[in-house]
Formats: sequence, structure tokens, C-alpha cells
Amino acid sequence: EDDSRWAPFAAEAAPGRDHSRAATVDLLVPDGKRLRMEFRAYDGGVAFRYVIPQQPELAAVEILSESTRFEFGGDYDCLGFNVGKFQSSHEGEFDPVRPSALRLHHLYDRPVVCQTSAGHGLALTEADLRHWGAMYLKGSNGGAESALSPRLDDPLVAVRTRVGSDIVSPWRVVMLAESPGKLAESMLVQTLNPPSAIADTSWIKPGKIAWDWWSGPVLRDVPSPGMNMPTLRRFIDFASQSGFPYLMIDEGWYAGAGGGGTVRPGVDVTRTVADIDMPALVEYGAKKGVGLFLWLNWRAFDAQMDEALDQYAA
Repeated sequence: EDDSRWAPFAAEAAPGRDHSRAATVDLLVPDGKRLRMEFRAYDGGVAFRYVIPQQPELAAVEILSESTRFEFGGDYDCLGFNVGKFQSSHEGEFDPVRPSALRLHHLYDRPVVCQTSAGHGLALTEADLRHWGAMYLKGSNGGAESALSPRLDDPLVAVRTRVGSDIVSPWRVVMLAESPGKLAESMLVQTLNPPSAIADTSWIKPGKIAWDWWSGPVLRDVPSPGMNMPTLRRFIDFASQSGFPYLMIDEGWYAGAGGGGTVRPGVDVTRTVADIDMPALVEYGAKKGVGLFLWLNWRAFDAQMDEALDQYAA
């Protein structure tokens, strides 16, 4: 049994409590390999994960799929986002669905939230996702089965392990509450995640953020609104006047940026477009007490990550 407390550093919440009963089961699979399963039971849910211990005959392991299955106690009223594909922005509507209507070709994002016949709430999700394919859920004979997101560099492989260490899956989590709304108060996922790897968190300051995406092109008091200095200065002014500590500058500020998630040939996240002077915007925001966040396409950033971070860090 474990009973400890942890303090959230970037949220207005009481200290979390890691109070659980734990069990570990070591297994020998038919070919003689070793597998371990770890279980935790909390007042607000249960979690389990898989561990493949180091063993000489396993120099390296590739995991193609995972067959975790969740059975429901009834044909509950659920809400889920059937994203339909692995690579997405994870943005969409959560629609009503019953477990009996889940299909093998579905790919539901996490969490899937349900209300039992007694009005209780449950949610299926995961925690401590590292070095593993993200879990989606598909239907299977009235239940839900995991589907792992494949690697970008090999669509047939979900997990390629590191040699010399145990292979540990994320926690598979069933959150429980008196009602679905009470699930929002749960700190179970945070409790299952490891402590912050950042020793000094004093520079992390959460707060409200203004965003130019909705109304940037239609500002009435800017002669030519768009991705340019007058527009962004106006948004910095708005954030400052509203007491927002941050402004998000959306797609379009860097050379070759494309709309709708498009990566155009010749895109360069290390250069701004001609109408943007980013150092001047940072300086203007600092005078107004407004920090800047920059949105950019993840594929474009991935291709230039080292170069971009080295440049902006300097």
C-alpha cells in the first residue's frame, strides 16, 4: 500500500494524494520469456501496465500491437471522439456512442467517457506515455480494444525499444467517479505520471492567453489587419489591457507557412515573413507585460528543430 502526497506546481489545486494498493505479477510466457504486470487500485479508479524486464535473449524488441481489452458492465451511455486516423490534431466533437456500437474500424481518441445505468461516471484513458505508441480505442464484440499509433518512421511498428533497460508501457487507466462531471476533479492521471523532470519550475507561470486566430484579419482599428506588426501590436495591447499575461501568434509568421496544417516546399521556421520583426514584438510585449507564444506546424518544426532551437535560444 502506498500513501504519499505531491504538490502540483502549475495549477490552482490542493496537493494530490497517491493512495493506492499495488500488486505485481511476474509471468512466464510460452516461449520462456518473462513478462511483468503492475496493478494499482485507487478510490478513484484502477490502472495497470506491462513491463518486459531485461533478459539476455531480448537484445531489442519491436512491438507491433497491443491487445488490451476493456469490458463494460452494460451498454452504457458514452461520449467519444472517433478521430478515424492516427495522425491528427486531436480536435473534434465528442459524440454519443454505446459500447455495442463500437466497431473495429473506429479509432477513438482518449478519453472515452461513460455514464453507467446507476449514473456513475467512468473514463478510459492512459498515463505516463513515454517511448510507446499512443493508445486509441476500437470496438470489439461490445468492448473496447487498444490500437497503438505507429511510428512515423515505420508504419508497421508501434514501439521500438531501447536496449539495456526494461520496456514499460503507459498505464492503462479506468477513472471512476460518482458522476461523469466529477471525473473533471480527478487527479488520477497526474498521480500516475512521474514527477516533473524539471528541477526549477519557478519560470513556469500559467495564465490566460490572447489569440489572433479568431479575429486577427478583421480588427476594425488596424488599417490592414493580418500577419503584420500593427495587428500583432494591437493584440499585445489587448492582452495587456485585459490582464492576459500571454499572446499566441498563430500560423503565418514564418517563411513559407501554410494554412490548414499544410507544409509547403521551402518552408523555413527560422525566418519570419517580411512584415514581422519578431525581436521587436518580443521587446514590445515585454514593455506591456505580455509574453509571446509562437504556433507553427509540427512537421515543419520537426524538420528544423535543432537549428531553430539553437537560433532562438541564442
